[in-house]
Amino acid sequence: MELKIAICDDEKYYREHIKEIVAGYLKEQNVSSEIDLYSSGTEFCGNEINLMQYDIIFLDIEMDMLNGMDVAHAIRKRNSKAEIVFITVMTDYVFEGYEVNASRYIMKEDLDRLLPGCIDALLGKWMFQRKKIRLHFTDGYEEIFLNELMYIESNLHKLCFVTTNRKLYQYNKLDDLELRWSQLGFIRCHQSFLVNPEHIVKIKSYIIYLTDGTEIPVAKGRYGFVKKFFLAYKEVE
Repeated sequence: MELKIAICDDEKYYREHIKEIVAGYLKEQNVSSEIDLYSSGTEFCGNEINLMQYDIIFLDIEMDMLNGMDVAHAIRKRNSKAEIVFITVMTDYVFEGYEVNASRYIMKEDLDRLLPGCIDALLGKWMFQRKKIRLHFTDGYEEIFLNELMYIESNLHKLCFVTTNRKLYQYNKLDDLELRWSQLGFIRCHQSFLVNPEHIVKIKSYIIYLTDGTEIPVAKGRYGFVKKFFLAYKEVE
């Protein structure tokens, strides 16, 4: 499957330099890709399809007319899954970036040093998103995409697997699943919940806020660890 990437920057040098680094890395990894360049936020948003079609989007924050943060908000109205990477010369927008679930911030002066690692991490997530797992539920065996599974909730001896479009049930204990699902990247935030960090928008006041608006409690004893885990996952530079 082809990885679709957009680079939106009003400076030609940075558009082409980012493309050179990204294309070179993906070629080394033998990953097929399509990389499109845009010279402004207005050009990018001028075609509504652009808000939905890309897997990874590199956005310059400081652009005239429609800046990168404006573009990111427009993307998130139509696309919750795209990885957004901000390319910037300042860190003023870091906290606002949580609102659009940005994957990374990379300073332009650090592109050569940090961009390969960024691509490596995002490529791993992209491949993870296409991974299926087959599980036995109360109604029989089902295959689910790991990236679509938002969280697992325990209620007595019954587990509810909540995906982006359905709920599946299984008789089991969360304690017995924790190790396996931790190895798949999920985090135990509470005695009753395992959560997929890909669907976390923010963590505040002992509450995890998910992409669909669901609020998940965080146990006080786990709060510090969960926040550190989430920040490491996001790898905000």
